Amino acid sequence: MESESVKPEAVELESTELESSPPAAAPSASFERFEHVSKFEHLYAQWRETDDPALRERLILMHRSLVMYVARRFVDRGESMDDVVQQGMIGLINAFDHFDATRGVHFATFATPTIIGEIRRYFRDKTRGVRIPRRVHEMNQIILSKIELLTQEFNRSPTYLEIAQSLGLPIEDVIEALESGLVFDPISFDEAVVGENSVPLAERIGDIDPALTLSDEQSLLHSALLRLSKKDRKVLDYAYFQNKSQVEIAGLLNVSQMHVSRLLRTALAQLRRHLEEEL
Repeated sequence: MESESVKPEAVELESTELESSPPAAAPSASFERFEHVSKFEHLYAQWRETDDPALRERLILMHRSLVMYVARRFVDRGESMDDVVQQGMIGLINAFDHFDATRGVHFATFATPTIIGEIRRYFRDKTRGVRIPRRVHEMNQIILSKIELLTQEFNRSPTYLEIAQSLGLPIEDVIEALESGLVFDPISFDEAVVGENSVPLAERIGDIDPALTLSDEQSLLHSALLRLSKKDRKVLDYAYFQNKSQVEIAGLLNVSQMHVSRLLRTALAQLRRHLEEEL
């Protein structure tokens, strides 16, 4: 992509949305600004005639310094400069696609509010608890406006089907867009649950299941046990899973208690070795 290097002060910024404006331009800066605007207008006229994509790209990049200038206002909000500039470039492209030179407005003046709006929208999306597609968010706003009109018309709240028919949309899209609006009003964990004797929501949320925290260990143990002999598994099962004493195990296996003790030591040593191999 061919890029034109333009000083920030050489770009015309007349939007009232900017909290501060560039320093007063020196005569040389004024000349550079005039030259820049003239060059843009000349190339823009060529692009309108040829619709050359390379020329369109060049015209957009001629105003990258404008994006950089606007983006500096947002660098202290926790996002990287590259991400902010990227969103600003999206706004610049949108502005270029909607620019009409016949209105007598310089492109920089026209593009600045669009660039600012795109960056602000980016930060607004980043601060939401749950991010939703812009298409769904915009549809939510359209549906809410339509609900107000239909409520006045019917003198009651409209149904999902009536909203969908009035907008020519599938009823599923209407439900999805309306439910997405709930993310803009999240419930605090400290808020009392209705019908629960004013118990905070945080106290109604389940705790961590201890069994889940042990699932990995249990899986390793099960794998190691399967590698033991049937006799060793049976002895360990009696001792550690059925909580039987060595005397009880000796009676079940018809062996002496001393023999049971030796069997347990051998089985545990084998189990430990298999667990170390699993790890």
